[in-house]
Amino acid sequence: MYGRAGLLDEARQVIRRFELHHPRVAVLYISFLAACRVQKNAPLAMEVYDELVSSKTPLNEDQRSAILVLIANIHSSIGDHHRSVEFRENLSKEKLPKYTGVTWTDMPGVISRPTSV
Repeated sequence: MYGRAGLLDEARQVIRRFELHHPRVAVLYISFLAACRVQKNAPLAMEVYDELVSSKTPLNEDQRSAILVLIANIHSSIGDHHRSVEFRENLSKEKLPKYTGVTWTDMPGVISRPTSV
């Protein structure tokens, strides 16, 4: 909620406090990067991306794909199309899937795929 309100520093502090007592969770970073995209804050997004990569946080293919797409979109939103293309090319190089307009919730033993009417 902080991130969507433009309070990225506060959002980052919430994540850091969470990680004092819990393992790093990729979904928090994906949400944070989405907020960086809304706020067009590429420098902060890259700082967090680099931190995530260097920490060797375990990420599945879908999470890695989402992160690369978000970073590419952030750069595209500020007009840095060269950088955006570099990250999109990483999707292909790493053979990561890119799902267009698909969302789902994964709960233990159940996968829910919302549909629109």
